[in-house]
Amino acid sequence: MTLHFRLEEHGAAQTVLFLHGFMGQAEDWQSVQAHLSGTFNLLAVDLPGHGKSLIPPETENELNAKLFFDLLNRLLERLAIRQLSVVGYSLGGRLALQWAVKYPQKVERLVLESVHPGLEREEARQERMQSDAALSARLAREGFDLPSFLQEWYAMPLFGKLREHAKFPELLQRRLQGDPRQWALALRAFSLGRQPALWNRLSDLPPTLVICGASDEKYRKIGGQMQKHHPELKLEIAAHCGHTVHFEAPRWFAEKIKHFLLPKEAE
Repeated sequence: MTLHFRLEEHGAAQTVLFLHGFMGQAEDWQSVQAHLSGTFNLLAVDLPGHGKSLIPPETENELNAKLFFDLLNRLLERLAIRQLSVVGYSLGGRLALQWAVKYPQKVERLVLESVHPGLEREEARQERMQSDAALSARLAREGFDLPSFLQEWYAMPLFGKLREHAKFPELLQRRLQGDPRQWALALRAFSLGRQPALWNRLSDLPPTLVICGASDEKYRKIGGQMQKHHPELKLEIAAHCGHTVHFEAPRWFAEKIKHFLLPKEAE
């Protein structure tokens, strides 16, 4: 399989890679990228099982984080990009974190939005894999009711008042175009339960900015714990936002990225 991508080249000194979350796609970053156009070269990919990065039948049982990293490395080699900064949200942020630990020479700076560094207890990892497997089976079931599922999904407390956002219908419409069977494969492959706990590797990261929404109590707490593990991590809390800060406050999000990624003399 190959990764579908969108690249805006502006002749900038720095390229920024954007990795979306579960059920998302590269287009999810357009509102943020609109505020960064001309400042950076902008690269966004569809994660496997999302958007146009479809998982072929022969790859279904082989998909894992390592395969994604291999696909990403090949894409960057094809584009002649040796080093870049990475912005990752939720699932995409977890993959960005793992990739940065594995390939530190490729990551200049890292922005993690609503990200979990991994479960430390084996029992917790097993429980998460089981719950993700159950959700995966539900997504893949014949006659799956996607509209009802999406309403249920976005009613979770971590999303705060996302459903009241003026552009929520647009987000919902994009999700309705997705393929639940493909999402199911990705969910199993990239389950938080399969991710190694990276709390003790946070100090190995390049300069890193962690972004959380004030209304997302769970990930706001995790962000604070990440900073305690590695005080040099920069933490930003977005007021009046939940889990999807980049969607709820794209201009604010873009300004935080720009301030963090640009050399001080270039601001």
